[in-house]
Amino acid sequence: MIAIRGHEEGELSLNRGNFIELLRWASSTDPVASSILEDSDRNATYLSPRIQNELISLLANQIQQQISEKVLLL
Repeated sequence: MIAIRGHEEGELSLNRGNFIELLRWASSTDPVASSILEDSDRNATYLSPRIQNELISLLANQIQQQISEKVLLL
């Protein structure tokens, strides 16, 4: 299991957790990810632990659905 959140997720932290670091990496090529990090107000980034968990859950559901569809095709 990979830790998703760091113990300190502030902007000055060197390790903000894997979720935010992954989002920061994605922002280099994805304009949506970039706008989340750069254009949102400091108090409205929508990156709270609860939101992170919801996004991870949505991604997991999408992955499970795609795997199920591929298995049914076999």
